[in-house]
Amino acid sequence: YGFVEDWPSCWNFADSTTGDNYAFVSFEKGIAAINPSADFLRYIWQSNESQEEYEESAGWHSESLSVVDLERFAGAVRSRLGEFATTLGEDRKLLFAEEQALLVASSISSSSGDTTNRIEDVMSAMNYRIAFKSALTSSYIYAESMVAAKTRGNDAIKQEL
Repeated sequence: YGFVEDWPSCWNFADSTTGDNYAFVSFEKGIAAINPSADFLRYIWQSNESQEEYEESAGWHSESLSVVDLERFAGAVRSRLGEFATTLGEDRKLLFAEEQALLVASSISSSSGDTTNRIEDVMSAMNYRIAFKSALTSSYIYAESMVAAKTRGNDAIKQEL
């Protein structure tokens, strides 16, 4: 479940292959707090920090995760994205088509309120799905970049030894 609000936004999903639940908080600049603790969530929602301070804290939180945890999260996100019947790009095209239909329906004086309401409901659901897919994609990229950075760091340490 997600709350499509201004940043940050909190998301939760289940991995259908393992049944594991994952949560993450996404931020505007692509930073994600992956599997945040209850204390971290309380900090986000109850303090008056700047956006940059929240993002910095989210980065520290996610950096503290092991490569295994980051890889497991990234795999679950990849799996979840693959389960959708449409891609993010396709959803954006569908939303545009619905917006056009709403313009046409609202410009026709004989069009019923039911038609307009149905189109608005579809658009609302599509906006949610687009926001969720965008957040999943962003968190996947973030987790993968952290895995790559940690792996490079471990390789550098091994080479020094």
